[in-house]
Amino acid sequence: MKTNLTALFLVVGIVLSLFFAAEIFAWTTANGDHGWTCFPAGTKIFMADKTEKNIEDVAIGDIIMGYDGTRMMPAVVEELEAPIRDHLYRLTFVDGTTLRLTNEHPLFTKEGWKSINPKKTAEENPQLVVGELKIGDFVFTNRGTYTKIISMHYIPGNVQTYNLKKVSRYRNFFADSYLAHNKKTTYDVDGNRDGIIGDQCPAKGCGSGGGGKEECGPATCASFQRGCGLKTQAYANGCGGVISCPATAPCATPTPVKCARIALKCSTRCGLSRTCVDDKCGGQSCCPATAACPTPLPCLRSKGDANCDGVVNIADYDIFRSMVGGLGDNSSQKYSADFNADGKVNMIDYEIWRNTFYK
Repeated sequence: MKTNLTALFLVVGIVLSLFFAAEIFAWTTANGDHGWTCFPAGTKIFMADKTEKNIEDVAIGDIIMGYDGTRMMPAVVEELEAPIRDHLYRLTFVDGTTLRLTNEHPLFTKEGWKSINPKKTAEENPQLVVGELKIGDFVFTNRGTYTKIISMHYIPGNVQTYNLKKVSRYRNFFADSYLAHNKKTTYDVDGNRDGIIGDQCPAKGCGSGGGGKEECGPATCASFQRGCGLKTQAYANGCGGVISCPATAPCATPTPVKCARIALKCSTRCGLSRTCVDDKCGGQSCCPATAACPTPLPCLRSKGDANCDGVVNIADYDIFRSMVGGLGDNSSQKYSADFNADGKVNMIDYEIWRNTFYK
């Protein structure tokens, strides 16, 4: 019984291996010839909606993000390939990011297209002329900047790889955020004369305008540089060369906005806290806190303090004179000269005031 199960598992394993091998071969041959330049599974392709998709999951008809030499532009995947490769490299950049690719796949640098092995690139596509990619080169990213390579390491062994062999119009795509050539075509076959960086012309026939080939140049700095304050920069001219553009004029210093502080009218009344209001100059105008109000003196009503200000003086006598002969009501009147609280204002109340005042 155990022998039969072992034989059964062996047969199933062989069948599955043949099945997956056939699937890989069919995918490869259906989507292009057995190309050389590719990326391993897991490489992130920058899509037109600014999301990322693993390269092995990209399908014909997907819209990826390409680059026309000045800005990001959508492009359609038209052909794929998935060969087994054995010369994979890992590039490490100064910001810590990495990129794995075969040694003849071109990347876009400050000096134009380059690969680790330009001779192998030429063997695959003689029309595409590239420089040698080295440590210290700066590669273009989907952030619109260039990042420096600080190391290159060979990865031994066979690896299943993938490539977007044909991409409409711009002939390039972003792999793990770095701009790579698709390497299918080196000149523009639609005759639209768009001058994009992916359309490097063959050595002969460039500019002829015949056979549907794109007329290359010359490129001008105005087609690459827009705006003030740009540094000196080199750009691929669309014909396999490089155009060096000087720095542009510095940007004008913005005119400062005139503003005026708010003049507050601050009260001097006692016991006020500090108050502030925002002004148009990015600051505040404030009134300081005022001194605390003094503690009121206790009322000396029974001693002749008619107005209850804590002091017996002439003001209290004046109140007495205005009320003498009348009734005194300590509970309902703010001022009262009924110092002895007998319900009447008379000379007895005067004597109380007089004795205190002249003491």
